[in-house]
Amino acid sequence: MSSYVPICVCLENKSCLVVGGGSVAERKVKNIVSSSPEITLVSPTITPYLFKLASLKKLNWEKREFCESDIDNKFIVFASTNDEDLNRKIAELCENKGVLVNVAKPGRYGNFIVPASIKKGSIAISISTSGEAPFFSALIKKDIQKRLFYYHKLFKILKPLRSHLLTKNDVQVYNNLMFKTFFNDNVFKNLEAGNLKAVQKIVKDFLSAISEEKE
Repeated sequence: MSSYVPICVCLENKSCLVVGGGSVAERKVKNIVSSSPEITLVSPTITPYLFKLASLKKLNWEKREFCESDIDNKFIVFASTNDEDLNRKIAELCENKGVLVNVAKPGRYGNFIVPASIKKGSIAISISTSGEAPFFSALIKKDIQKRLFYYHKLFKILKPLRSHLLTKNDVQVYNNLMFKTFFNDNVFKNLEAGNLKAVQKIVKDFLSAISEEKE
């Protein structure tokens, strides 16, 4: 089994190719379309959702079969057809040209995988079992979603505070102090109970402690 390194990739204005027009291709497009890439979709037929995106100019639909030149100048490729031989061929072409390629099946032919992910505001979390047990990734995702709501609340409270601390010289000390102060059961119990005043008091006490240290 291949070993994968988790990364976050910016696709804004990047040239992306999706080969295939069925439910798998639709899922791949849904995963990237909000990142504002330049998507080319190659397939003789596509789903109603993909057709709607094409109508809205969210992607460029090439109504035909795949040809080798389609991967030229592409940043990332998704081989999402139900033809495994074609998907393998696309993967080999991409590998030879140093292009990132995700293969729906057989998955081991791609050089990257798309993990299960959750996003709330600026917080993005990815879960992967390196392609060995996608159902388990889905199970973990479901569990994390419950807690992410409260993490996002805390994020909105701490973001301005973090920006303020970045102006200080010994920011690592303050990062450690923030972790000890805010990432604990007491804070999360208050968040879960909707008791934001209690969390704000913790913030106030934290700032007071920093001010005293500075003096």
